Amino acid sequence: MVLVLGAFLLNALCAIVPCHPVYDPPIPVPYSDLAKSESSKYTTRSRSVHVSRLKSSLLSFSPSVKIPILKSPYVVNTQSGKVEGFPMKSIRARDIVAFTSIPYAEKPVGPLQYSDPVPKKPWSGILKATKLPSDCLQIDGMQLLRIVGSVDCLYLNVYTPALPSADLMRNRSVILYIHGGSFAFGSGSMYGPAYLLEKDVVLVTFNYRLSSFGFLSTGDTAAPGNWGLKDQNLVLKWVHANIASFGGDPNNIVLVGQSAGAVSVHLHMMSKQSQGLFRAGISQSGNAFCFWGVRQNSIDFTYRLAKSLRCPVNNTYALVECMRKLDPLLIAYHEATLPDYKVFPGVFFGPIVEPPSENAFLTDRPEILYEKNLVSKIPWINGFLVGEGNGVSFRMKIF
Repeated sequence: MVLVLGAFLLNALCAIVPCHPVYDPPIPVPYSDLAKSESSKYTTRSRSVHVSRLKSSLLSFSPSVKIPILKSPYVVNTQSGKVEGFPMKSIRARDIVAFTSIPYAEKPVGPLQYSDPVPKKPWSGILKATKLPSDCLQIDGMQLLRIVGSVDCLYLNVYTPALPSADLMRNRSVILYIHGGSFAFGSGSMYGPAYLLEKDVVLVTFNYRLSSFGFLSTGDTAAPGNWGLKDQNLVLKWVHANIASFGGDPNNIVLVGQSAGAVSVHLHMMSKQSQGLFRAGISQSGNAFCFWGVRQNSIDFTYRLAKSLRCPVNNTYALVECMRKLDPLLIAYHEATLPDYKVFPGVFFGPIVEPPSENAFLTDRPEILYEKNLVSKIPWINGFLVGEGNGVSFRMKIF
């Protein structure tokens, strides 16, 4: 109760006095207008580099490079409908094209909460893909445990050096990046194209459901769990089906992730649902063999959370139905009463071995899947930092 009250007071205070810097998202800016304003300040002979302070830290311009007047709109036809992006610049002023907030699944509310993601229904007209999406609802460990985001969060972002045309149909390698955050916080929008798009690749980032919204599990068919991993799998399928329209090669998708994202990459190599959808994997600071990578604790935390919310715990189907009817913000507040920070990383709701079913993402532990030779035989890089864990050691000395 004390933790719930503390979380409420902190979020109330942060609503009045910002507790964390908030940056405006990138917005489409016609280069024709920018060219006029820049030409009055600089000439092409100037050797100095000027970074224009626009509403996005990702839009940078060099006066030593002539700014082209690009045509708009940038419209791409996906299997769900048409989307319109906007031009951007990389850190060294390379022209790129961005598409943000492309929906890949239906809003996970009501019966779709604690359920497998449902692909987004086709839309008519042209969807403006020009604003960064909301983070998924979470207790953000990087913002003093503030509750941020929304349940309407299943969107992806695509950044490409150029769109294919009748004259140029170049298929580029695709980097599909899975963010980290203990399966509890973070977002795809934390990562942008400023540096990666200096190379001739297509970058895709996205959100997936987190914490209890993404990994609640009753251990049976009422709520098998791994919803967040199934969101990731749906993104993989979306990219495989649509990325050629953005200039990417569907047969050359590299799945990359950090921390919880690194574990996710490794698990996709073990899941029949994802095998064959990507060519290689890179896991940064984690893998499925980490002690926190695959744990059955989600079941225990599910019952503890349900009990704190006064939902029935003697019938799993009734428990799930009760949770679906509650305000998601209330669920997030009550999650603050669950963690005991004796273990780091604080993975409380996370990947779990599911009961066997046609749609199950993970049906056995990683070591058993390796023993049975059921892991995808693709190139995989797993790396760690020299100072891995230094932050944890520092906290342990303090507390």
